[in-house]
Amino acid sequence: GDNRDRWSSSKWNEHMHKKLFPREKEEAELLECYAKILSKDETSPAIVLITGPSGAGKTTLVKHTLKDRVQAQHGYFLVGKFDPLQKPEPYRGFVSAFTQFAYHVVERGPEVISEMRQSIIDAVGEECSVLVSMIPALDLILGVCRSTCRQKKSENTLQRFIFVFKL
Repeated sequence: GDNRDRWSSSKWNEHMHKKLFPREKEEAELLECYAKILSKDETSPAIVLITGPSGAGKTTLVKHTLKDRVQAQHGYFLVGKFDPLQKPEPYRGFVSAFTQFAYHVVERGPEVISEMRQSIIDAVGEECSVLVSMIPALDLILGVCRSTCRQKKSENTLQRFIFVFKL
Protein backbone atom coordinates (compact mmCIF):
# COMPACT_ATOMS: atom_id res chain seq x y z
CA GLY A 1 0.00 0.00 0.00
CA ASP A 2 0.63 3.65 -0.30
CA ASN A 3 1.95 5.51 2.78
CA ARG A 4 -0.53 8.30 2.08
CA ASP A 5 -3.32 5.93 3.16
CA ARG A 6 -1.52 5.20 6.42
CA TRP A 7 -0.66 8.81 7.26
CA SER A 8 -3.53 11.25 6.93
CA SER A 9 -2.66 14.88 7.57
CA SER A 10 -4.14 14.85 11.09
CA LYS A 11 -2.40 11.58 12.00
CA TRP A 12 0.90 12.94 10.72
CA ASN A 13 0.49 16.18 12.70
CA GLU A 14 -0.34 14.20 15.85
CA HIS A 15 2.66 11.92 15.31
CA MET A 16 5.05 14.81 14.71
CA HIS A 17 3.61 16.82 17.61
CA LYS A 18 4.42 14.03 20.05
CA LYS A 19 7.75 13.14 18.45
CA LEU A 20 9.33 16.56 17.92
CA PHE A 21 7.75 18.76 20.54
CA PRO A 22 7.07 17.06 23.85
CA ARG A 23 4.86 19.56 25.62
CA GLU A 24 3.48 17.70 28.61
CA LYS A 25 4.21 20.61 30.98
CA GLU A 26 2.54 23.20 28.72
CA GLU A 27 -0.40 20.87 28.04
CA ALA A 28 -0.88 20.40 31.80
CA GLU A 29 -0.81 24.19 32.32
CA LEU A 30 -3.40 24.72 29.60
CA LEU A 31 -5.65 22.00 31.03
CA GLU A 32 -5.32 23.59 34.48
CA CYS A 33 -6.35 26.99 33.05
CA TYR A 34 -9.27 25.37 31.28
CA ALA A 35 -10.39 23.61 34.47
CA LYS A 36 -10.31 26.97 36.32
CA ILE A 37 -12.39 28.55 33.57
CA LEU A 38 -14.96 25.76 33.78
CA SER A 39 -15.19 26.06 37.57
CA LYS A 40 -16.08 29.79 37.38
CA ASP A 41 -19.54 31.24 37.16
CA GLU A 42 -20.85 30.58 33.64
CA THR A 43 -21.42 34.29 33.02
CA SER A 44 -17.76 35.15 33.59
CA PRO A 45 -15.98 35.52 30.27
CA ALA A 46 -12.49 34.09 30.02
CA ILE A 47 -9.65 34.40 27.59
CA VAL A 48 -6.27 32.69 27.49
CA LEU A 49 -3.44 34.38 25.62
CA ILE A 50 -0.48 32.32 24.48
CA THR A 51 2.72 34.12 23.51
CA GLY A 52 6.05 33.03 22.11
CA PRO A 53 8.28 33.26 19.07
CA SER A 54 6.92 32.65 15.59
CA GLY A 55 6.99 28.99 14.59
CA ALA A 56 7.28 27.66 18.15
CA GLY A 57 4.10 25.57 17.81
CA LYS A 58 1.73 27.64 19.95
CA THR A 59 -1.29 27.12 17.71
CA THR A 60 -0.65 23.39 17.38
CA LEU A 61 -0.23 23.06 21.14
CA VAL A 62 -3.48 24.81 21.91
CA LYS A 63 -5.51 23.07 19.20
CA HIS A 64 -4.13 19.66 20.19
CA THR A 65 -4.78 20.25 23.90
CA LEU A 66 -8.06 22.17 24.01
CA LYS A 67 -10.05 22.36 20.79
CA ASP A 68 -12.03 19.12 21.19
CA ARG A 69 -12.59 19.72 24.92
CA VAL A 70 -13.93 23.25 24.41
CA GLN A 71 -16.23 22.22 21.58
CA ALA A 72 -17.51 19.21 23.58
CA GLN A 73 -18.58 21.71 26.28
CA HIS A 74 -20.39 23.79 23.60
CA GLY A 75 -17.79 26.52 24.01
CA TYR A 76 -16.26 28.66 21.31
CA PHE A 77 -12.71 27.72 20.38
CA LEU A 78 -11.19 30.75 18.66
CA VAL A 79 -7.71 31.41 17.36
CA GLY A 80 -6.35 34.85 16.58
CA LYS A 81 -2.83 35.24 15.30
CA PHE A 82 -0.57 38.25 15.25
CA ASP A 83 1.63 37.33 12.29
CA PRO A 84 4.70 39.59 12.03
CA LEU A 85 5.03 38.75 8.33
CA GLN A 86 1.60 40.15 7.45
CA LYS A 87 0.79 43.82 7.04
CA PRO A 88 0.57 45.23 10.57
CA GLU A 89 -2.99 46.05 11.56
CA PRO A 90 -4.02 46.96 15.09
CA TYR A 91 -5.73 44.11 16.91
CA ARG A 92 -5.53 41.73 13.92
CA GLY A 93 -5.57 38.67 16.20
CA PHE A 94 -8.65 39.82 18.08
CA VAL A 95 -10.45 40.74 14.87
CA SER A 96 -9.66 37.31 13.42
CA ALA A 97 -10.83 35.50 16.56
CA PHE A 98 -14.07 37.45 16.85
CA THR A 99 -14.77 36.99 13.14
CA GLN A 100 -14.59 33.23 13.76
CA PHE A 101 -16.82 33.74 16.78
CA ALA A 102 -19.51 35.45 14.69
CA TYR A 103 -19.56 32.58 12.20
CA HIS A 104 -19.74 29.99 14.99
CA VAL A 105 -22.71 31.80 16.55
CA VAL A 106 -24.51 31.96 13.19
CA GLU A 107 -23.93 28.22 12.68
CA ARG A 108 -25.72 27.54 15.98
CA GLY A 109 -28.93 29.11 14.72
CA PRO A 110 -31.38 31.97 15.27
CA GLU A 111 -31.97 31.31 18.97
CA VAL A 112 -28.26 31.47 19.79
CA ILE A 113 -27.85 34.57 17.59
CA SER A 114 -30.64 36.30 19.49
CA GLU A 115 -29.22 35.33 22.90
CA MET A 116 -25.72 36.44 21.92
CA ARG A 117 -27.00 39.71 20.46
CA GLN A 118 -28.73 40.50 23.73
CA SER A 119 -25.68 39.53 25.79
CA ILE A 120 -23.41 41.78 23.77
CA ILE A 121 -25.83 44.69 23.86
CA ASP A 122 -26.26 44.25 27.61
CA ALA A 123 -22.48 44.30 28.03
CA VAL A 124 -21.53 47.22 25.77
CA GLY A 125 -24.77 49.09 25.05
CA GLU A 126 -24.69 51.47 22.13
CA GLU A 127 -20.96 50.88 21.78
CA CYS A 128 -21.85 47.67 19.93
CA SER A 129 -21.55 49.82 16.85
CA VAL A 130 -17.82 50.20 17.35
CA LEU A 131 -17.49 46.42 17.50
CA VAL A 132 -19.15 46.13 14.12
CA SER A 133 -16.92 48.92 12.77
CA MET A 134 -13.80 46.99 13.73
CA ILE A 135 -15.18 43.45 13.23
CA PRO A 136 -17.66 43.58 10.32
CA ALA A 137 -18.65 39.90 10.74
CA LEU A 138 -20.32 40.82 14.05
CA ASP A 139 -22.99 42.46 11.92
CA LEU A 140 -24.31 38.91 11.46
CA ILE A 141 -25.16 38.93 15.18
CA LEU A 142 -25.63 42.64 15.88
CA GLY A 143 -27.80 43.63 12.94
CA VAL A 144 -29.59 46.04 15.26
CA CYS A 145 -26.45 48.18 15.39
CA ARG A 146 -26.14 48.63 11.63
CA SER A 147 -27.60 52.10 11.34
CA THR A 148 -25.91 53.32 14.52
CA CYS A 149 -22.60 51.88 13.33
CA ARG A 150 -22.64 53.75 10.02
CA GLN A 151 -23.49 57.02 11.75
CA LYS A 152 -20.77 56.65 14.38
CA LYS A 153 -17.82 55.65 12.16
CA SER A 154 -15.14 58.23 12.80
CA GLU A 155 -11.46 58.82 13.37
CA ASN A 156 -11.67 57.60 16.95
CA THR A 157 -12.97 54.12 16.12
CA LEU A 158 -9.79 52.46 17.36
CA GLN A 159 -9.94 54.30 20.70
CA ARG A 160 -13.59 53.36 21.12
CA PHE A 161 -12.77 49.72 20.25
CA ILE A 162 -10.16 49.67 23.03
CA PHE A 163 -12.67 51.27 25.39
CA VAL A 164 -15.29 48.60 24.64
CA PHE A 165 -12.81 45.83 25.53
CA LYS A 166 -12.05 47.58 28.83
CA LEU A 167 -15.75 47.54 29.84
